[in-house]
This record gives sequence, C-alpha cells and structure tokens, in this order.
Amino acid sequence: MTREIEPELLQRLGLLVTRWAFVEQCVSDLFILLTKGDPGAMPIVTANVSNRSVVEWTRTLLDIRYHTDEWQLDREAREALQDVDELRNERNALVHGLWGTEGPPGSACVQTVRLDRKEIIRDVVVTAADLDDLIDDILSVTERLLSILKRAKGEA
Repeated sequence: MTREIEPELLQRLGLLVTRWAFVEQCVSDLFILLTKGDPGAMPIVTANVSNRSVVEWTRTLLDIRYHTDEWQLDREAREALQDVDELRNERNALVHGLWGTEGPPGSACVQTVRLDRKEIIRDVVVTAADLDDLIDDILSVTERLLSILKRAKGEA
C-alpha cells in the first residue's frame, strides 16, 4: 500500500499557491500602473490571460515608455520580473506535476512532463525544506514588487 503525502507538504503546497496568487496580482498592478489603466476595469483583462503574458506586456511597456535614465525603478522592475519568470517555472512544476510517495518519508516525488527539454519526463524529490525555500523566494519577490509599486505610485 502506498503511503499518503504528509500533511506538512500539502500545507506548504497550499501556502505556495496562495502566496503565488499575490505575486500575480502585484505583476498585474504594475502593468496597470504602467498603462495608466483603470484599476477597477483592467483586472478584467489581466485576470483572463496568463501571468507570463502580463509579465511580457509589462516588459514591453518598460521598453517602450521607460528607460533607466527616465524611471528610477526600471532596473528593479526588470530584475523582479526576471525572478517572477524563474519562480513561475518552479511553482508550475510543483502545482501541475504528478505527486507521488516514491521518495523517502517526509518527501514526495513530483513528476513533470515537458516536450521542450531533453529529459521529457522528470522526477524530483521534494521536501518541506524545499517548499519553505520556494515560499521564502516568493515572499521576497512579493516584497520587492510591493516596494516598486509603492514608489512608482509616488512618482506618478
């Protein structure tokens, strides 16, 4: 009989999912700020497309409208968006992967399938510490995005 996935892992996975939703909201808020869009209406657009698209749109706006010498937060915003891209890949592997209990106690084995990589099927052993590290990284990028938004609103 296969053991159950430990509740500590599932609790952290849930925390990761909820923390990530706030990252997506921050990216959406940055996009809306850069477009000078209606903060009441624009979330209808950003909520119905992928976060990857909103990040790319935001980068495009930075390319078109802002440059380091014109907007002091340009470099910080670009770095934060790069981190969002990297964290999204990790988050997606965990959220969309197939979780199993083939690993040692206190861990889970997460299998992902991607046709765009050499190793099409990948199994990764995940522990509570791994999830805690990713959650900390998500919280860090959230704090950076919130700081950028706060300062950008002061500039607007």
